Amino acid sequence: VLIIAGRRHGLQRRAVVLAPWTRSRRARRRALLVPIGILCYVTAAPTFGFVLTATAILSTLMMALDRRLLPSLLVAVVSAVAIQLLFGSLLRVPLPSGVILPGW
Repeated sequence: VLIIAGRRHGLQRRAVVLAPWTRSRRARRRALLVPIGILCYVTAAPTFGFVLTATAILSTLMMALDRRLLPSLLVAVVSAVAIQLLFGSLLRVPLPSGVILPGW
């Protein structure tokens, strides 16, 4: 009913209107990095553990957003360790420790 009413009033004929940022190839690549990072986390976290996997993914995402290497690594390491301590110690929610750093 809403589609028919919209057509009668001459509203936009496109079913999906994309935002202006989607015209940029670089912006689309950056947007794809998030689901790719999630897939990498799901596959790598059981082996490498949360801290190493989260550090790698966070630093990669930050560098993809044109941040420098050293600050990206520093923020990623601090964030991953803080999340590990928050969930592991305070909330008692176990995150993957992996085989490389068992017990972390």
